Amino acid sequence: MAVKSDKLGLLGLMAIVFGVITGGGFYNISQNMADGASMGASMIGWGITGFGMLFLVMCFKILSDREPQLNMGIYQYALLSGGKFVGFIVAWGYWLCAAMGNVAFAILLNDSIGYFFPVLLEHGWLSIALCSALIWMMYAIISIGISVASAINTIITIIKFGSIAFVILLFIIYFKSDILFSDVWGNIGKLGDVQHQVNGTILVTLWCFVGVESAVMLSARAKNSKNIGVATVVGFVVALGVYAIVTMLSYGIMGQAEIAALKDPSIGYLLESVVGKWGVVFIAICTILAVLGGSIAWSLVCIQVPLTASKLGLFPRVFSKENTRRIPTVSLLVSTIIMQIFIFIAVSASKVYLEAIEITSIMVLPAYLFTPIYLLSQLIKKKFVFTNVRQKLFYWTSSVIAALFCLWMITYSNFNLHLLTFIFYILGYGVYLVARRENKKPDEPYLKKGEWILAIVMFAISIYALVLLLDGKIDF
Repeated sequence: MAVKSDKLGLLGLMAIVFGVITGGGFYNISQNMADGASMGASMIGWGITGFGMLFLVMCFKILSDREPQLNMGIYQYALLSGGKFVGFIVAWGYWLCAAMGNVAFAILLNDSIGYFFPVLLEHGWLSIALCSALIWMMYAIISIGISVASAINTIITIIKFGSIAFVILLFIIYFKSDILFSDVWGNIGKLGDVQHQVNGTILVTLWCFVGVESAVMLSARAKNSKNIGVATVVGFVVALGVYAIVTMLSYGIMGQAEIAALKDPSIGYLLESVVGKWGVVFIAICTILAVLGGSIAWSLVCIQVPLTASKLGLFPRVFSKENTRRIPTVSLLVSTIIMQIFIFIAVSASKVYLEAIEITSIMVLPAYLFTPIYLLSQLIKKKFVFTNVRQKLFYWTSSVIAALFCLWMITYSNFNLHLLTFIFYILGYGVYLVARRENKKPDEPYLKKGEWILAIVMFAISIYALVLLLDGKIDF
C-alpha cells in the first residue's frame, strides 16, 4: 500500500522557502557584499534587488492564487508562453541552477568545517570528498521520505532563525557608527563609482533570493494551494529584512577592506573581532546546521524539476517514475549525479563559492523572466476577472516591473558567465530530442521553424564560448 507522506503544510512550505533563501549564505553575506562594494552601494544593491524581487514574488503569488492548476513548476509559464523547446530550455537551465545551488551549499559547508580543519580550505581532494558526502547524504535522507526530509528542514530552520536573531542582537550591541560612516561610498578603498559597485553586488543579492519560488516549485505537494503564495511572500519579506540589516550592521563592526578579506563564514570572523574566538566557533556550527537544512530544502526542489518536466513532456518519461513513497527515484539519482559533476567543476574555480553562486544566479533568470511574461500575456488576453480597478492595476504593475527587473538583471550581470551558461544549455539537446520522440505526434516535427533558429543560435554561441574558454579568455 502506498504511503502518502509527500504533502506539505504551510509551516513546511515556509521553512523550505526561508531555508533555501537563507541557506548557509547568510553567514557569509558580509564578505560577499564587501568584496568590491561599500556600505552605501551595498544598501542600494539590496534596495534594487529587493524592489524588483518583491514584484516578482507578487507574480508568483498572483499566478499560484489565480491558476493553481499550473502546479508543475515555474518553467510551465515558459512552456505556455514560448512553446515546448523554450519550456525545455528554461526547465533544463533551472534544473542545473538548482544542482549548482546545492553545490554552493556544499562548498560553504566545506569552508565552515575548514575552520576546525584548515586543510579543507585548500579546496583539494578532501574538499571534493566532503562535498560529495553531503550531496549523497541528502540523497539518503530524501530516499526515506519527503515528509521526513521536510520535518528535518523545518527543525533546522527554526534553530537557524534563532541563531540569526542572536547574531543581529550582538551586532547591534557592538555596532559603531563612526566605522559605518568612515567610507560610505568606497572613496578611501578606491572601489570605483557607485554604479560599478552596485553592479558588482547584483548577482550576490539575487543569489540570496534564488529559491524564493521553491513553494511554487513544490505546489503539487502542497496540502492547500492557498498556502503557496503566503509561504512565498512571508519567506521573502523576512529574508530581505534579515539580509539588509546584517549587511548594514557589518559595516559598523569592520571597514569594507577588512570585511572583504575575511574567510568563510565571514559573519563568524566579524563576531570573533568583538566577542572573541567563541564567536567564530558558534557561527561555524550554525553554518553547518544551516547548510544541512538548506541542502535538504534545495534538494527537494531540485528533484522536483525533472519529475514535473517529464509530466509536461519536456523531459523523458523515465524521470516521472516514483516508488511507493512517491519519491521520484530516477530524478533523485540523476540530480545527485549532476551535483557530483558540478562539484568537480566548482572546486577548481578561483573564487569557488562566489563563482558557484554567480552561475546559479544567471541560470535562474530565464525562469524568472517568463513568469511575468506569462502573467502579462494573461492580462492582455483578459483571462482574469477583477474585483476592482486597484486589483487590476496591481496585477499590471507587478508583471511589468518584474519583467523589466529580470531584463535589467540579465543585462547587467557578468557577460562571460552568460556565455558559459550556453555550454550547459546545449548539453540538454539530446535529452529534449528523447522527450520529443516519446511525446510528439507522428506528423509533428521535433522542432518548429522558430525553434530551429533558436537552437542553432544557441549552439553557435556555445561553440564561441567554448573556444574562448579553451583559449583562456574566459574562465569559471
